[in-house]
Amino acid sequence: MFQLPQRYLPILLGWPLAVLGAWMLARSVLVPGDWAVLNSQGALWEVAFNDTNIGVMVVLLYLLGMISGAIMVAAGSLSVLRHPLAPRATAWAIWSGYAALSLYLLILLSVTTVIEESKLLPSYDVLARFYMRVDHGWWPLVIATGLGFLHLQWSRRTVLDLFRPMPPGATLGDRVVENLRSHGDDPDMRRSFYGSIFVHLWVLIIFPWLMSLQGCVENVKMPRGRGEATTIVQMEIKKQQKKKEKQKKYVVAKDAPIIFDLPTLEDSKVEELVDASSQAIYQPGIKGGAKKGAKKGKTGKRGSGGPGEGGWPNGFPDGQFEFYRVQYNGADWDDGMSAQRGNADVNFLNYMKERVPFPVAKVGKSTHMGQLTAYRKGMAPPFVFMTGASGINVSAAEVKAMREYLLGGGMLVADCGGAAWARSFQSFIQRVFPDYAYVTISKDDPLFQDPNGLGEEGPAPLWRHGGTDFKGVKAKNGRWMVFFHPGDMNDAWKDGHNGTAEHLWENAFMVGDNVTYYAVTHYLEETAKDQKR
Repeated sequence: MFQLPQRYLPILLGWPLAVLGAWMLARSVLVPGDWAVLNSQGALWEVAFNDTNIGVMVVLLYLLGMISGAIMVAAGSLSVLRHPLAPRATAWAIWSGYAALSLYLLILLSVTTVIEESKLLPSYDVLARFYMRVDHGWWPLVIATGLGFLHLQWSRRTVLDLFRPMPPGATLGDRVVENLRSHGDDPDMRRSFYGSIFVHLWVLIIFPWLMSLQGCVENVKMPRGRGEATTIVQMEIKKQQKKKEKQKKYVVAKDAPIIFDLPTLEDSKVEELVDASSQAIYQPGIKGGAKKGAKKGKTGKRGSGGPGEGGWPNGFPDGQFEFYRVQYNGADWDDGMSAQRGNADVNFLNYMKERVPFPVAKVGKSTHMGQLTAYRKGMAPPFVFMTGASGINVSAAEVKAMREYLLGGGMLVADCGGAAWARSFQSFIQRVFPDYAYVTISKDDPLFQDPNGLGEEGPAPLWRHGGTDFKGVKAKNGRWMVFFHPGDMNDAWKDGHNGTAEHLWENAFMVGDNVTYYAVTHYLEETAKDQKR
């Protein structure tokens, strides 16, 4: 059997420590910036965290991380050089690493507790807190495990003898290894102890973590009923002053049998009606229904299946309209989700509540991209809203989950929050659908007609971060799976509408209404056969 010569052990045990130290130095430099970003989420966040000692712990983490990283780099270098001080430097490096990782975990527990107790995020419950701790806490546990392995190896005689002669007898590391191998003086007791540890780790950490990969998700139920699209198109009547033509005068005999009060075309009521109908123009932007001078198209309660009290035939009796964001590794995926970030989700749900007869959720929710395939068929979010400001950093597993979700009937509503995000999103969609075309959506597409007719001008691109074209990806059956808004309608939904003109932010709400109505209707139709009541 091949056995590595002992002279290579200093290198094998030293370089991982040096690499880890370099990483800790680089990561520690980012700690103050991360803390500043967390406090910049809003006044409530700043107040909530200032009332704690988390800020002091962050400063200590920065200093401890820098010191620990420097010691690790030095210890790793001394080990590779086989310097006599390497074992002692390594011990200092490993213990300082334990301290830095422990402090990080303490800060993580404190931050997530403050977020929950101060209600800084909507829909942030015990389960969401657990997932946040898992997302940000798994890697220090892995590093600590690796440090433990190095600690054990550096405590064994075979390693220590390479740097300086050791006195006779077993070292601490040798005794620990032998104890683990032989199960000590009471093997049965030791096996029971190991079994107990494994069961607790499985129940408390491993199983919940595995479930988080595929997701412990709550079924999404849209309201059952019958309805139809209610198209409202605002039409403004433009009255134009017409030039009256000079009437011709005729000279006839006074007693001639001729009628002198001849009616002109300008005096005709028929012409007024023709002018009114021919001069009507579409003006997108309705708030609270049609305004004076508006004409309605289709009427009825919102939904599908024909006239009724509203809802969808394939919905659920206890269902309600929900708004879900997709969570991913990227900046500002939650922009507008909370009150501190503009209340966009709540404002859109309130807009919907005023216009539909069925129940509407009070706050928006979020789901991890990797969890999109964890929902039961017919009980996933019919659409997920995705926004951001810069990069989209997702794994191959998340890309696969998004593709399966969209091909299964779901819809991705993407809202561009910046030019960099537009480029990232295009690359992301090419990863999700390399075999489908990413095309421009025409302004007369049915997507923009129901339940709000957006007229000749169509949807407004607003800030135009991603250009002026609305784009998307169609399934083979013609259903839109992806909708891309180039101009940040999320900002127009926020409190104050970010300074947008009224007709533009009204247009943004109407576009959101149309797209989500389209998504729910087609999702429930496509998954009808999979739904089990």
